[in-house]
Amino acid sequence: MNVYSIILCILLIFFIICMGIGLYFFHQAIDAKSEKPFISVNPHDTLTSDDHWYLQNKFVRHITMEKDGLKLHASTISNKGNAWVVIVHGYMGRLEDMISQARQFYERGYNVLLPDLRGHGRSDGNIIGFGYLDGLDILDWCKELEKQGASDILLYGVSMGAASVMMCADVEGYPIRAIIEDCGFSTLKGQLTHIVKRMVPKVPSGFLIFCLSLVLKIKAGYRISDVDCMKHISHARVPMLFLHGDHDSFISMHMMEDLYAVCPGQKEKMIIKGGRHASNDKLRPEEYWQCINDFLDKYVKI
Repeated sequence: MNVYSIILCILLIFFIICMGIGLYFFHQAIDAKSEKPFISVNPHDTLTSDDHWYLQNKFVRHITMEKDGLKLHASTISNKGNAWVVIVHGYMGRLEDMISQARQFYERGYNVLLPDLRGHGRSDGNIIGFGYLDGLDILDWCKELEKQGASDILLYGVSMGAASVMMCADVEGYPIRAIIEDCGFSTLKGQLTHIVKRMVPKVPSGFLIFCLSLVLKIKAGYRISDVDCMKHISHARVPMLFLHGDHDSFISMHMMEDLYAVCPGQKEKMIIKGGRHASNDKLRPEEYWQCINDFLDKYVKI
């Protein structure tokens, strides 16, 4: 065996090892049907007053949309007027997680659309879109709302849902009037680096992300570099509100600061003192909703 054959064998073995590692992390993070031991999921065992409000609301309707061979599910809550808010849940969540937020916007006068992201809740799919695929789906939901007469659409998302709505910040041709993001990440690469360093600190994060990138495009249909909220926010065409807790250990508050810095247009931000991940509206509800209402009063008239 000559030296070239040896080098080729070494490269092949390295490639196989990288693919194996990439498939493992794909299964752990991107496969919607796999167990996620690194996150805690709300079991929804106890119904709140907001849950009862939703379940007893006679204006709730369940709708579906066919896309990419999948049936995507959402709930709508009809109100007066033609202003809508699309409220987007986070990673491994479902629309029921967002009922308390839906009630707040509904009582302000908005019609509400609550989608189950692909691979979540009652929507089909085995792949988690991390905001890239989900942002495209949200735009299609907006098209459906426009067909129903929606003249003003507000987007609101939390965590991965926040990334999803930020991916829509620079689009044209839709009646999107403003976007509110709560604890979203700036780029998927940056967020994966943060998580890998926390979970496996002794392994170079760049190597693990490289391994995942080898399989992601093939199995998920998008690249890590495709999920870049910074790029979309840097060309934002609508007013933006950024919300983040200063004790968020899952998605760093520095990501929000980076997003706010590149946003070129009308923008506001609120840092929730003591706020952790995806719970800011529960920690300081009066401050949280006053900030949102002030933002809407300033930039969005319905």
